[in-house]
Amino acid sequence: MPPGPGWHRLLCSGTSAARLEPVTCPAGDAFVFDTENVLAVGQAPVMAVAFGLEGWYCWCSPMLFGGPPVADDELAPEHLVPMYGPGDDPDRPRLIAGHFVAFDRAKIKEEYSLQRTGSRFLDTMSLHIGMRGLTSNQRTLKLMAKRGRFANKRWAEYQRDRKQRGADSVDEDNFGRLAWVSDSALNNLADVFALCTGEDAEADAKLELRDYFVSGSLADVRDRLRKLLAYCARDVWMTHRVLARQWKDFDKHFPSPVTLGGLLEMGSVLLPTNSSWNKYRRLSQTVYDRLQDGQRQTLQRLADEAVKKFANGGHELDPWLWDLDWSVGKSKTGLPKWYRDLVPKPVEKNAAQGASLITAQMRVAPKLLRLTWRGFPLHHDSELKWGRLVPGRNPSPAEVDPRYFNPDNSRLLSDQPAIKTVAAGSSELRFPLAAYCRACLPSLLRCLRQHELLDQQQQRRRQRQAWWRRFSADLAGSLRMLPVDEIGRAELEAALTAMESGAAGDDGEGGREAGKEEYDWERHLPCALTATPLAEGAAFKRAANPSIDACWFCALPHPQGTSVGNPLSKSFLAAIDAGLLCSDRPEVGELLRMHARCTYWQGASKRVNSQLALPLVHGGEGGGIRLILPQVVAMGTVSRRAVEPLWLTASNARPDRLGSELKAMVQPPPGYRLVGADVDSQELWIASMAGDAEFDDDAGGGNGERRRIHGATAVSWMSLRGSKAEGTDLHSVSARLINVSREHAKVLNYARFYGSGAGNIAKLLCQFDPGIDKQLAMDKARKLLRETKGSRSGGVWRGGSESFLFNHMERIAGLQSPRTPFLGAALSCALRAGSTGGDFATSRINWVIQSSAVDYLHCLLVACRWLTAKYGIDARFAISIHDEVRYLVRDSDTMRFALALQLANLLTRAFFASRLGFRDLPQSVAFFSGVDIDSCMRKDPLDDCVTPSNSAGLRLEYGIEPGVTLDIEKILQATGGRLDKSA
Repeated sequence: MPPGPGWHRLLCSGTSAARLEPVTCPAGDAFVFDTENVLAVGQAPVMAVAFGLEGWYCWCSPMLFGGPPVADDELAPEHLVPMYGPGDDPDRPRLIAGHFVAFDRAKIKEEYSLQRTGSRFLDTMSLHIGMRGLTSNQRTLKLMAKRGRFANKRWAEYQRDRKQRGADSVDEDNFGRLAWVSDSALNNLADVFALCTGEDAEADAKLELRDYFVSGSLADVRDRLRKLLAYCARDVWMTHRVLARQWKDFDKHFPSPVTLGGLLEMGSVLLPTNSSWNKYRRLSQTVYDRLQDGQRQTLQRLADEAVKKFANGGHELDPWLWDLDWSVGKSKTGLPKWYRDLVPKPVEKNAAQGASLITAQMRVAPKLLRLTWRGFPLHHDSELKWGRLVPGRNPSPAEVDPRYFNPDNSRLLSDQPAIKTVAAGSSELRFPLAAYCRACLPSLLRCLRQHELLDQQQQRRRQRQAWWRRFSADLAGSLRMLPVDEIGRAELEAALTAMESGAAGDDGEGGREAGKEEYDWERHLPCALTATPLAEGAAFKRAANPSIDACWFCALPHPQGTSVGNPLSKSFLAAIDAGLLCSDRPEVGELLRMHARCTYWQGASKRVNSQLALPLVHGGEGGGIRLILPQVVAMGTVSRRAVEPLWLTASNARPDRLGSELKAMVQPPPGYRLVGADVDSQELWIASMAGDAEFDDDAGGGNGERRRIHGATAVSWMSLRGSKAEGTDLHSVSARLINVSREHAKVLNYARFYGSGAGNIAKLLCQFDPGIDKQLAMDKARKLLRETKGSRSGGVWRGGSESFLFNHMERIAGLQSPRTPFLGAALSCALRAGSTGGDFATSRINWVIQSSAVDYLHCLLVACRWLTAKYGIDARFAISIHDEVRYLVRDSDTMRFALALQLANLLTRAFFASRLGFRDLPQSVAFFSGVDIDSCMRKDPLDDCVTPSNSAGLRLEYGIEPGVTLDIEKILQATGGRLDKSA
């Protein structure tokens, strides 16, 4: 047991008992390191353990020896773990390794400095992911298998894909024998340790001790200090064992030292900020609360209006409110059950407050808002979730059942039986069919006129089909039995007359066509009533709970293909913008707009507030300056892309997104600037240049007899010479090809490069335009692939503008041990064809292009590091977000660093071209189109980042002036083309 706070070294000599010796910090140049904190207190570390060549060390916080708890808003560098002692040289190189080491780095005192220390951080979790990690799909399958869960959609899709390729089926008995399963592990330390050593990590015992940090108190940890220090030390021991095994294979997997240099550089990210950080959080939360209050007041008013209908029985005829729980029971308030659930408890005492607990996330909200999808009122089914009801289903085709029909006119009754089942049993409700038809009749008529069965261009083909007459008769009977008023009936008859005239043609060829498509009224009729392609007829089901025999149920189209739990979720913002999801009440339109504005902050606020923005370790470096150390996993995916939950996924500022000015809160201290650039079309250039090389090889070149030509393929030519302004660049051409916006075409192009097929591209088109016909989306996707990827012939792609590009990627992905053409980085063992067979082929193609882009980033970072060190430029790496890099640079060195960044890019581009056999480099890609020099981090230095929480803009609200963007010519003018200080 350590006698007090601070660092202690464990001394062992011979057979004598071990003892602890106080030291200022661990000695040595390399450590394996781990920290722990108590969640109930906050993010302040309470203990740490380090192991190196000089032995074992442990550190304890004063909190464990009677010191006061330190909350996150009180946290300062003096509460953190020191890694340098008095008089130590902070520039002395040190390697600190850990499993998810970015978490531990944020607890080290000396890292909160503008001047970089000599410490570098190596993450064993990153190494595992890059060398033996899993794709997200593999990880999900393995995790489900580990828990014995095989009956789910993900497993069904995996089995279907294997069956289509003719591979053996997989079940719980033989899943573990798959090579990729046995040669991989999930990312947690226990599983990685077991994979690397073959030993049991005793995970259950460790979890029991871990719970004291997760759910225990500071006193719980203090009382078990010895055991919990041993727990922390065991994590360090396991990490050391893992690192030792990984390091043996590292050079074979990543043969270039540039890869290691890039990883170490990525481990030193930092983001400077100031008082703007807390101001941003305060303003965002204030505006969010105000908008939430506005939504709540509107919903509360609508709830009160709904209760008024209860008094006169009007709720029974309301297409939205009819199936709420209107029971009063023994309540003295006289309020229905659904309303009482929205009143603070006890209800009798707080009834005067009304439905003050209501939010837009509650199931009752869409009903109170009277939301419709394409004009059909939304309906919630306990089993099928949110969707819409489609009237016109014959509940008793064999007879005129008096439970459903009026015997006087054979029309459906105005209200229909509906059985609702809950845990306590079943009860019968009455579904207001007539009121529902009245609400959706305009949409019903519109759909009838728009459906492909009634399209004039389709009539001749339809007339030849034997089932056409039966279909038209059934559809006419369906519509004529609806309980609508006289005006509505006349409009329906007009639509039926138009339809029946198309059924009166000659069907002499019907015998030849009769067997091509089986007629099914349960599939074809609802398609016609909702203008849905026949191929999607299976989407219509019988309403399950409550069961309603007189309607079909059609689920809302979720972008991910799942059932919809909340139609006001982020996934439906595009549908709200497009007017597909709307309401006929004007105040609801404003509420939906408020809801859309709140969504970003609602999702990001927890991650924003969890960021540690701590003062500088030496206060004299800059008053008010704070630093955030993002917890970046340098290789967070098998494609080696970095992962971090907030900054690497942050949105650019948008006028309709509350809190989206987040990145602009990264602001350098006085005397510094943020300098950076976006790598222009990085992955497109890499892929198209690879296609050029493939073309040259296919034509018999590449053997040294002639020079390879940039722009030899269509996609490469568009990449190099295409103009956005003239509409000749790749994204503009793709946009025209399938009639979408250039922004959407750009997403589709990259999805295609990453291996997406027609199904996934069609799904993206549906996300962009929730109202698009799914068959039309699939047709557009196939057209795009046909014109770009081409068609497969003789095992290769031919005839498309990108055929050579895909042949190159598939050739590499199909190798037994695929490597990037540039730094020679190898694919994860768990994804290689030898381990997976034909499984996960799309992920391997994705890896070729994305992992090559990571090579590019590593080359760029290492070149910048070399140039800044060589020429004494005061600059340090801040962060890389996608294809964007940002550096913190001293004011006096901004121009020299801008030139260094341009030269680093030139060197990287030239290296990449040379690795593919090219001897020259087009000037159009040699340099960044512009280097940004700015006082904050934003996409465009001229963007004032106006958002709902920053309505005045950065200039007025935060005093941030516009930045500048300099091209290579302006940089050369400013520096004279020199990197030394004489520039």
